[in-house]
Amino acid sequence: MSAFTEVPGKHVADITVYALSYCPYCKATKEFLKEHDVEYKYVDVDTAPPQEAEQLMSQVQEYNPDETFPTIVVDGGKEVIVGFNEPAIEKVIAA
Repeated sequence: MSAFTEVPGKHVADITVYALSYCPYCKATKEFLKEHDVEYKYVDVDTAPPQEAEQLMSQVQEYNPDETFPTIVVDGGKEVIVGFNEPAIEKVIAA
């Protein structure tokens, strides 16, 4: 899948952010990770081509049945953070 954008930084875990381009909580999550110099990858589901967006939504649903954004997947699903939950994100990046 080509829709993911890699953001360089220090590797603390495999962090994937499923986001929407217009979502303020998604933007805050990406900015928070960037400010803390954390490596992660993200995809703005709403800007992906239709077929790819459908596949991405299936992935989101696996981790977050409510399909809300952002959905932050840590280490392939060992932990899933829904929404811009600063304390939960800090816990992951501090580990």
